[in-house]
Amino acid sequence: MVLLVSMLIFGLFLISGFLFPVRTQRYYRLRRPRYTPPGSLIGLIWMILYVMISYSYSAYFFASHPIEPHVIALMLINYFLNQAYPYIQFHLQKLWWATWDAVLLTISTLLLMISIQDYPPSSYLLIPYFCWTLFASILSYQIASLNE
Repeated sequence: MVLLVSMLIFGLFLISGFLFPVRTQRYYRLRRPRYTPPGSLIGLIWMILYVMISYSYSAYFFASHPIEPHVIALMLINYFLNQAYPYIQFHLQKLWWATWDAVLLTISTLLLMISIQDYPPSSYLLIPYFCWTLFASILSYQIASLNE
């Protein structure tokens, strides 16, 4: 059952990639810091992170404890911020808004990790996600700064 729910959550995280694909021509015209990873690596990292996030959420849901409403709220906020980023960055083309979205995503990930710290597998699986969103926030800030 955990695997089935994980697959469902994974599918939900993939939605924005299909609805708001990266506009590569515009993206590659942006000035970017030298440490910007190639797009294919970014996509691969997100796929791996989505698997980890999905399993983290599922493990939390199926652990023997009452599900806490504030954790569900944080998961939904985090999901919304995650899904909003490609829309803001690539369709609205609002680099500073995307940066703020990335910062809020990082904060919500940290708050989520803290909220589920009593369920170590779920919390630990979010550590790479937190690190990546922190890196993405810094990268997004640099890209916005370079393209003002």
